Amino acid sequence: MKRYLFLLLLLFVPSGTLAVDGWVDSHGNRIANTESQRWVGGFGGWLIVTSDQDWKEKWNNPDGGTPVFREARDVELGEKITILTLFKNPQVDQNNRVDITCDIRITKPDGSVSYDENDIECAREELIGKRDNVRLAHAIIDFIGELGDPYGFWVVEVTIKDNNANIVIPLKNSFELKNTATMTRNYTTTSPPLTRNFRVRL
Repeated sequence: MKRYLFLLLLLFVPSGTLAVDGWVDSHGNRIANTESQRWVGGFGGWLIVTSDQDWKEKWNNPDGGTPVFREARDVELGEKITILTLFKNPQVDQNNRVDITCDIRITKPDGSVSYDENDIECAREELIGKRDNVRLAHAIIDFIGELGDPYGFWVVEVTIKDNNANIVIPLKNSFELKNTATMTRNYTTTSPPLTRNFRVRL
């Protein structure tokens, strides 16, 4: 049975060495748009799938360092992963408030839809700090593979919308739920400048 939980989070990380106009790597080089990381009209979105159980501690690093997340591609039964949506450079209104909403759709390997909700509030508040700080959307997606879940690739689609700027960015990422008997781990690291079982926390 699918369970969805909504919880408010308000987090941001300073931009540090990030360029104002676009996503950049650790060397300051501009990153080309991909399905999971895009920059459109001065607004950026990034969809990350991480197996880090301490992702929140990394994000809230009191030393102010740039968090580095381990990005999970392969997931086994019972393993918890978290899906994060980051954004950068939102437009503010006359009251210095941002208005970010998200459409979230999660598709199982057989093509059926596990979760589908539109216009979820992802950030609707006064902007604190610089516009080009990298910020975390309120919608946090948790997933734990359970017996009976179909093996294969699960697709997560988040359309993040800056309503003040009328900019819409579709983002897509995926992970593969594997049979433990044939499991081979495949991890990469992701640094912002840088679930049914799904729980969407707002």
